[in-house]
Amino acid sequence: MEKRFEEGLLLAEKAGRFLRENRNRPLVEKNLNYDVKLKQDRESEDIILKGIENLFPGDGFLSEERGGKKTLSGWVWIIDPLDGTVNYSSGIPHCCVSIACKKGNRCFGIVYDFFRDEMFKALKGKGAFLNGGRIRTSDTSDLKDAIMSFGLMKSREEITSGIDVFSGLALKVKKVRIMGAAALDLCYVASGRTDFFVETGLNAWDVAAGRIIVEEAGGEYREFNSGHSSLFYAGNKSMDMESLCTKLAGV
Repeated sequence: MEKRFEEGLLLAEKAGRFLRENRNRPLVEKNLNYDVKLKQDRESEDIILKGIENLFPGDGFLSEERGGKKTLSGWVWIIDPLDGTVNYSSGIPHCCVSIACKKGNRCFGIVYDFFRDEMFKALKGKGAFLNGGRIRTSDTSDLKDAIMSFGLMKSREEITSGIDVFSGLALKVKKVRIMGAAALDLCYVASGRTDFFVETGLNAWDVAAGRIIVEEAGGEYREFNSGHSSLFYAGNKSMDMESLCTKLAGV
């Protein structure tokens, strides 16, 4: 696993460097109602996947742009080549490359904020780190003292469901932050910058790396699923959020 982890860090840096160098030339390929697809999404993904396929040809992957490939080795990479695409396309410097890799109980997560040169990383059982320093979640225990990060996904149904959840939480917390990159939202929880994160309708590539980092930082990650919506939660272990999240998800 360590070899894949080290190569994953290099690939995240390489893709991030490409995205940083091309930040002033966002090329829109598809403009959606609540999202945008850029040529840079695909090009960043190509950098990562070509690296994986050259180094570990038997590995599988699940990636936002290209889809999936079955594994022969048992290892599966889960990749978001540019999380926070709308931010990137608008010149807002809050986005990242997200890479996770798993085989059975072994896994690691990498989230690279290429604008700030912040590399969040975690190997299961080894703790979570930001660049060279260990990170841990906050110890905030009261909801009224908490900083919540929140996200809205890409469809009308997800946005509607998310607004309902937001309404149930916004007046209960100290502050709310909506920053537009779920993988970084998870890493901000892991590093104690925020106390918890909530979003509806996320995909595997949005959360795979960040979840590992949160859990290795001493936090918890939960998914609350009902018949009509999915609520994704990450936070420290000092806050008892299960009953509230269950209620908000309509479970």
